[in-house]
Amino acid sequence: MELPKASLAALGLAKAAHALGVTLREGLDVTSIDVVDGRAVGVRTTRGAISARTVVLAGGLWTRDLAATVGVAVPLYAAEHVHVRSNALGADVSGLPVLRDVDNSYYIRPEGDALLLGAFEPRGVPRPTSDIASDGHAMFDADWEHIGDIRAAAERAVPPLASAGYDRFVNAPESFTPDTTLIMGETAEVAGLFVAAGMNSQGIIYAPGVGRELARWILSGAPCFDSSAVDVQRFSPHQANRRYLHERTRESLGRLYAMHWPGYQSETPRGVRRTPLYQRHVEADAVMGELNGLERPLWFGPPALVDAYDFRRPGWHDVVGREHATVREAVGVIDLSGFAKFEVAGAGAVEALQFAASADVDLPVDRAAYTLFLNDHGGIEADGTVTRVAADRFLVVTPTSSRHRMLWLLRRRSRDQAATVTDLTAGTAVLGVFGPRSRDLLTRVSPDDWSAEAHPYFAGRRVEIGDGFAYALRVSFTGELGFEIYCDADLSVNLLDALSDAGADLGLGMAGYLALDSLRLEKGYRHLGHDMGPYDDPVSAGLGFAVAWNKEVEFAGQRALEQRAQVPSTRVIHVALEDPGVRLWGEETVCVDGEPVGRLTSGAFGYTVGSAIGLAVVGVDVDPRDTRLSVRVRGVDHVARGSRTPFYDPAGTRVRG
Repeated sequence: MELPKASLAALGLAKAAHALGVTLREGLDVTSIDVVDGRAVGVRTTRGAISARTVVLAGGLWTRDLAATVGVAVPLYAAEHVHVRSNALGADVSGLPVLRDVDNSYYIRPEGDALLLGAFEPRGVPRPTSDIASDGHAMFDADWEHIGDIRAAAERAVPPLASAGYDRFVNAPESFTPDTTLIMGETAEVAGLFVAAGMNSQGIIYAPGVGRELARWILSGAPCFDSSAVDVQRFSPHQANRRYLHERTRESLGRLYAMHWPGYQSETPRGVRRTPLYQRHVEADAVMGELNGLERPLWFGPPALVDAYDFRRPGWHDVVGREHATVREAVGVIDLSGFAKFEVAGAGAVEALQFAASADVDLPVDRAAYTLFLNDHGGIEADGTVTRVAADRFLVVTPTSSRHRMLWLLRRRSRDQAATVTDLTAGTAVLGVFGPRSRDLLTRVSPDDWSAEAHPYFAGRRVEIGDGFAYALRVSFTGELGFEIYCDADLSVNLLDALSDAGADLGLGMAGYLALDSLRLEKGYRHLGHDMGPYDDPVSAGLGFAVAWNKEVEFAGQRALEQRAQVPSTRVIHVALEDPGVRLWGEETVCVDGEPVGRLTSGAFGYTVGSAIGLAVVGVDVDPRDTRLSVRVRGVDHVARGSRTPFYDPAGTRVRG
């Protein structure tokens, strides 16, 4: 029997690995992972234990279950994946190209003198691992009815399929992730434990690159590429729940061939994680999106999300513009409860955070600092604020997507100190009150003094507000005067209602996360996972100001950063298109005189600037003032202006007002 090409490729790789000294063992099961002091040190198998400095889980659809035995969350679930092969067509079809019909969810490719029809049906059939045999190539029963519409569309496009008939129906499991992007990298919970899985039925495509980059990652101790989109730590642990994954996988299979709209929001399952203000948002006609499975408002009012997707001018353009203007001109409230929030407390808290943070966080009580948290190679694992709320107690706030990563990073960095790390995220709500009239609004709901003298920039304090108390921190991700109000979750509805009742004549409005993205981009604020990540160092990312190079305590990653900072290879610039009718989303190519020199990491429409704007990574020799600068959008180069400083309030006078 002729082996499939994928099997031949696997055998070829195995032979090459063996020639390089790799030991291959077949006919055994891995039963458990050995972990000592939070680090993987080997595995147990049906033929004995194997010790190792590093363990890689590349077990395909079984990876989730094995990882769970040591408390590691890997969101991965299997679904039926179908392809059928026609009978011989009586003609040489070997030179035909691969046909992909994404509108009808199938592909057709030649296989010998026949055609192979593969399906990515819009509603997949999830399969738990308990349904899947592990002693060979697992197969399910043929289900022609399930792919009936796909088969009919394919036979209309290629009539010889119908006349030839079929001689093989392969229905086998493939594993899928919640966002249909592969999973790789070191786990947060267990050091030295790496994952390479979740290829979403595209393993033969991804495997060479994944193998190479994972090897480099293991050897260097940090990713050697922009890993944010594929990092195993990007998910919330709850997304490894089997009921959750079962529902999401119904959608994930078909998403591979569906339209990849900018800003697309998954439809299943929804409403799993909610902020305390979720119901108030729904009542206010919010259009909800999710990040790490957390529901949050994208904008308020029409249009509905399904009617808003567009590459050129999305349906939300006008409503987001109004929310943007509300913050710039009056006062807006944004639910920031999804922020990852941690308390680091104890006699060794300051020492632990001085080591973990790039900034000097040995601060006076009720003062805050913006800081980065680096890996051992000087890359940015997360950013955020550290506020000293007592002599031995700190509040650490980082982006929503970093919650899982930061919890374990802080625990590891605090291990040798007398410090305890507590996750406050779910129990603490955050309301952002931003805009030139934010002080006026807060004065109406609080008896405290909100002047600049009483509450300076980057200072915090306990305040009486609404019908309760909260901690107010004067920082803003919008570029406007503003405050983040931290309160117990059960007080948040009362606080929002108090603000809403008091602010009608001030022009108060709710704002969603798309407005926040536009506001922060005009001010040039970086976004974790887009503008910076574990591969990027602070100097190249334009965040050298957040590094205390001379503080008394050496911080994690400092030595590597000092080496990298000597020869930065890239820089970040701000770009704005001259044509206000063109939209930017991120990942567009930046050119000088038509030649690529970099890429956008973030893009949006800047409503105050009046055009599409973005942050771009370019070579250090690129002059942002070059009049030949352009951005390539859908194959067309559009004239752009560049700047080393933000287009909006570059001096930062408004946020410090």
